[in-house]
Amino acid sequence: MRKLLKGKHMDVIFYLSNFDKKQMLFEKQVISLIPGNHRIICNSLNELSSVLTRTLEGQRICVVVAGKKQDLLDLISIRELLRKSKLILLLPDTSRELVEIAHTLYPRYLDSIRSSFSNIGSVLSKMLDNRSIDPSVEYHKAIQA
Repeated sequence: MRKLLKGKHMDVIFYLSNFDKKQMLFEKQVISLIPGNHRIICNSLNELSSVLTRTLEGQRICVVVAGKKQDLLDLISIRELLRKSKLILLLPDTSRELVEIAHTLYPRYLDSIRSSFSNIGSVLSKMLDNRSIDPSVEYHKAIQA
C-alpha cells in the first residue's frame, strides 16, 4: 500500500466510535496510508473536540466513523468544529434518516461502515492532492506580481 502525504503538511484526524467488527480492516486499508506524524487518532468525542479546536482550519481532514445512530447524534454537539474540516463520514447504514442527519454536518464524503474501505483511501488521496493552498502564500505572490 502506498503512503499518502509525500512532503505535504496536513493532519488527518480519525475518530472511530462503536466500530469494533471491521476496525482492524479499516486501520489496514485507511489509517495506515497516513504517516504516523500526520495522523491523530481520537478515542473520545471530547478528545476530538479538543484536537479540532487546536488544529488550523483548512489544514485538516477529519475521518469520523459513527458506528451507531447515537454516535452520529453526539457529533451534532461539535458540528461547527467539524464544518471547518474536510469531513469524511461513515454511518452505521445509509437509511434516509441517518443520511439526513449526516448532511447537517456537511461531509465532503459520506458512506456506510458496511461498504468497502478502498473508496475512503481514494477520497483521502484526492483530498490531500487538492488541498487548499495557504492563503498567505497566495497573498504574497499577488503583491509581488
